[in-house]
Order: sequence, then C-alpha cells, then structure tokens
Amino acid sequence: MSADQYGNRKQASKGLRIWRLILLILSLFVGVSAIVGCCIAFIPGVSTLVGADAIIPALQEVPYIGSFINTLIIPGIALLILVLIPQVNACVYILRKYKGQYNSAIFAGVLLVACMIGELVFIPSFLAWIYLVIGALQVCIGCVCLVLRGRQY
Repeated sequence: MSADQYGNRKQASKGLRIWRLILLILSLFVGVSAIVGCCIAFIPGVSTLVGADAIIPALQEVPYIGSFINTLIIPGIALLILVLIPQVNACVYILRKYKGQYNSAIFAGVLLVACMIGELVFIPSFLAWIYLVIGALQVCIGCVCLVLRGRQY
C-alpha cells in the first residue's frame, strides 16, 4: 500500500468517526425526546399537567382510528414502536459498533420521516417539521457513512 493510499484511508476513517458521532447525537436526541413523549402519554395526569391533552380532539378527527382515541395511550404506543425502539436500537448499534449500525440508523430515520409525514397530514405542527428534517438527516448521514465505510476497505 502506498503512502498516498494510506493517507486517503486514514482521512476516510476520521471523516467516518465525525459522521458517526453526528448520527449518534441525532439518534440520542430523538430517542430521549421519544422517552419524554412516552412518559407524557403513559403516566396518568402528566399529559394534563403539561397540556398535551389539548391534542386529543385533533387526534379524534383522524380517519379510521380517531374514534378509538380518548387518551394518549394509542399515540404513545405508536411513538414507542415506531420511534423510540428504532432510535434506541440505532444508538446501541452505533455505540457498540455493530456491523449494521448505519443500516439501523437509516431505518430509524426512514420510520421517523414516515411518522412525521403522517403527523403533518393530520396534525400540522412546527415540531413535526423539525423531526422530519432530523429523520432526513439521519438517512443522509447513514448513507454517507456507508459510502465512507466502503472506502476504508
């Protein structure tokens, strides 16, 4: 291996570490905020305390499932399954440097984008736009990491 090839490989490795760190921070941010959201949904009285109950009338207008929503339990379960579990999984994979860490982050980002598109259709909010951008960033950065990892070998 020539010195030039070794330098390119070392540079790709440094870039990969930076992108991995950004990916980890994004996943941690979304994961922690999903934990807070699940606590608001599942712990009795907390949703009233923070004013989250005000969204229930808007949720009741959602086609097909709106008639089942009287509390935040169903949206909390959706948040748990579609956002929290994939984000925590991505964090663990990135921290432990598992082989599928970037695929896991991409999958979590795609699920987050899909959830936010669904939320924007039925309950438009500024936070949904922020999380939509974060999910898109996760997907893009995960793809960049896959490309950089391929250059290392």
